[in-house]
Amino acid sequence: MKKTVDILIVGSSISGLLIAKELSKNNKVLIIDKKKETDINVCYTGLKKYFEDTFFEKYISKEFKEAYVRFLDGNKKYLSADFVSLNEEDLIKDLLDEIRENGSEILFNTEYIGHKNENDNVLAEISGKIVKTKLIVDCTGSEYSKDSYYFNIYGGVYNKKILSYKDINFVEINEKRKPTIFFEYFPINDDQIVLYVFDFSKEKINPIEYKELEKEYITKANIGITQVDKLKEVYGSIPMGKMKTSKEDNVFIYGNAANISPSATGFSLINMVKTYEGVTKFLQSRIEENKFDKKSLSYKYESRFLMNQEFQYAAAKVNLKASPDEIIQLFEAFTDENELFIKFCTSDLNKGEIFKIIFIMFKKVGFLKIFRILGKESFSVINSLIKIIIS
Repeated sequence: MKKTVDILIVGSSISGLLIAKELSKNNKVLIIDKKKETDINVCYTGLKKYFEDTFFEKYISKEFKEAYVRFLDGNKKYLSADFVSLNEEDLIKDLLDEIRENGSEILFNTEYIGHKNENDNVLAEISGKIVKTKLIVDCTGSEYSKDSYYFNIYGGVYNKKILSYKDINFVEINEKRKPTIFFEYFPINDDQIVLYVFDFSKEKINPIEYKELEKEYITKANIGITQVDKLKEVYGSIPMGKMKTSKEDNVFIYGNAANISPSATGFSLINMVKTYEGVTKFLQSRIEENKFDKKSLSYKYESRFLMNQEFQYAAAKVNLKASPDEIIQLFEAFTDENELFIKFCTSDLNKGEIFKIIFIMFKKVGFLKIFRILGKESFSVINSLIKIIIS
């Protein structure tokens, strides 16, 4: 027996839930995910200005104004901004409740097998069932160009009270490994912190492999926590690359994976806040006009958003290729520029600010050294910068 819906959303990440929240107001939506409903392995942090006066404001669980970047020699550079953490469990629970109240359905422990086109519809196979729909929204973060990279993260939420900004770590490097391993922790409420290690790789890695590395870094950090204090895991191997919005008729692709800020995984929610309303309005217009061909489903993001995505992608390549000493040199080149650094992390740079960062890096690190670090990737990075110039 076929189940018929207006829209099938594959993936219940924050991107899938935000899309479903809006589209379920006027359409019958089915969301599927192969994970359990209780599997929440994310933590969200960002700048307060993106969440004030929005749907997200009530989920702010902690505010803090300063954090530090620490290098191998123990030197710290403090960053100032109105940072906030969000209660991701309440946020996700409320999104699920609202979608269900709108009359739509969410199936966990359900795998997407594949689909085929039938006239103007799509027949999707999910865990032995067939779903008939006009539109599939793929929020799995799996459709990338071959030239992609992975942001690998493993950590957890711990019982630990942070007393002041002097305890809040934006990012640190505490040993010479290549690719460079970064370590980070910050408060999510008055009594808990999120802590994790992360790096970049060319191939996808099982993040659970980083469990021992996380233990090692906790010991080195000497911040007074042990594995006994761990409440839940936070992990992922997140692709960074060029993701199309449509690859075929009746299929739209959306997700935060390609837009994640390489410096802090928690900031990825900011990209969703910036884009989900525009994307859902676009999809609603396609539904009302009954236009589901590949061309009609090609969504154009704002030029500033695309420009920052190109720059983040170039920065990820630098992180992958550079040694720890070179990474430190690059960090030190522009962490003195507090506002620029924060804007970089939140994908909010304008063209002039991007070129100011590039100028600072070339001036302090050296033109030849930057290109020696990149090696064969130099052409790809130059191509990204050219796209920024002409955007």
